[in-house]
Amino acid sequence: MAGLVCLAVAGVTVATLTAFERRAVLASAVVESTERGAFVESETGQRSFPVYGHVRYDVDGSPVRSTVRLGSCGAGDCPFLERRDQQVAVVYEVDHPGSARLASAVGGSPFLHPVVLLFGGLGVLILAAAAIGYAVEI
Repeated sequence: MAGLVCLAVAGVTVATLTAFERRAVLASAVVESTERGAFVESETGQRSFPVYGHVRYDVDGSPVRSTVRLGSCGAGDCPFLERRDQQVAVVYEVDHPGSARLASAVGGSPFLHPVVLLFGGLGVLILAAAAIGYAVEI
């Protein structure tokens, strides 16, 4: 039963990701300003911080502003902080034009999403173990 639940979670995640991609509208946005997020420390002890961009784009002739994650930086120079006045491609949902994301962060196969890989793999392992246990019992 647990294996089927894990596979269901993976399936719902794939469906949600592909539904967003079908509804998403592509727009060209201008980065008005950037800001650093809080430092995060990885398991290896390396520190990094996310960089957010405040972007402006037009939806049906009206300007819309949103905040998108541009990337993250560690020690040294951070090119994401210098993106002011540059154009970036964003996608947003028609019903929620202010909820933009970078277009490059959305693309890719939904089957390679970490949640899908984790729950799909776990579900397959649990079902395989159950099948092997059943076969040994017989």
